[in-house]
Amino acid sequence: MINMNISNPVQYLITFIFLLLLSACGGDGSDGGSEQECEITPDQQEMLNQVNQARGSSRSCGDDAMPAVAELSWSCQLRGAAQLHSNDMALVDFFSHTGSNGLSVGDRATASDYEWSSVGENIAAGQTTITQVMTGWLNSPGHCSNIMSARFTEFGSAVVITTESEYSYYWTQVFGSPR
Repeated sequence: MINMNISNPVQYLITFIFLLLLSACGGDGSDGGSEQECEITPDQQEMLNQVNQARGSSRSCGDDAMPAVAELSWSCQLRGAAQLHSNDMALVDFFSHTGSNGLSVGDRATASDYEWSSVGENIAAGQTTITQVMTGWLNSPGHCSNIMSARFTEFGSAVVITTESEYSYYWTQVFGSPR
């Protein structure tokens, strides 16, 4: 979890650039997905655990019966895409899958050096805990379908906490399958 005070634009820009560089997880030109290059934080691990726990049992996502599916693995590049979007929503004070610059989740994944064949995104704002945000997503048919989709094999997530926007918490999950 990153607690980011964005009241100072210069401080935000410096922090944003730092996070962008950090999202490269080593930047040595390798795939960036290994644990040696990108350490998962305890909060990110908890989010991944809750996603994988949900995927471990069949469930209904609205009218769709979803079977249990394989666990997702952590992706540093997808975490980078999630971080870019949470940062953007918090800074510009909006809530949408389309970034303030018009970019989509696919654009953000590509910008984070993720070579994808399939990509999806869940966003939320306002919930203060991982359990609260996961409960909301699992009770929403579209979000639940992303969590339960067998087409996704990798995952990254981010949250930005701020007091300078309408919502204090901006959550993003990015799901993907590499090419």
